Amino acid sequence: YTDVINRYSHIGFYTHWRNDCFDTAYLPSKGYAYGAEAAYYVPMGAARGTSFGVLQSDASVAFRLSRNTVLKPAFYVRMLLGDNIPFVYANSLGGYLDGRYMRQQISFVGLTGCEFVQRQLALLRLDARQKLMSNLYLSAIVNYAYSTEKLSNLFVGEGMWGVAAGFIYSTTAGPLSLYTHWNDMHHRIGAYFSFGYAF
Repeated sequence: YTDVINRYSHIGFYTHWRNDCFDTAYLPSKGYAYGAEAAYYVPMGAARGTSFGVLQSDASVAFRLSRNTVLKPAFYVRMLLGDNIPFVYANSLGGYLDGRYMRQQISFVGLTGCEFVQRQLALLRLDARQKLMSNLYLSAIVNYAYSTEKLSNLFVGEGMWGVAAGFIYSTTAGPLSLYTHWNDMHHRIGAYFSFGYAF
């Protein structure tokens, strides 16, 4: 057991920068956010692994198409640089919230839970929201992800699509959401329900 821990123990050095200028944390109608992170991990103690790096960036913007219609496009990129990278640092996708299952997990509607993908990952997402009446919204999301082992092969071949549609009701205790979703990898329809703020 100790040997297993030693083989995969690393110490990391990282820098993180983020700027969030959305008008609200949930259901923004204007503003933007962007961030970047760089990390470098080296084997610690008796670990027999190798050093590797992580580069990650994301950006999103919200704007009104009309008084009741909001669009919010976003993109995410995460690259793993090096060989023999421990599984715990692998790129992962799934769910409706970033970091729900693992710190590096990027949300991807259409996938329930968390799935691991290859070392070079790029994701595009578009959220559309229509206000139907006071505090009630119709929401639609489409996202596309592509991953590959080598950066030179990025966007060569096909990626994965996911779509979702549902309703959001805004309350003082947080949004009440109900979605149905699908993706073209598993070809299964799923549902997602949430209430309150994420911490």
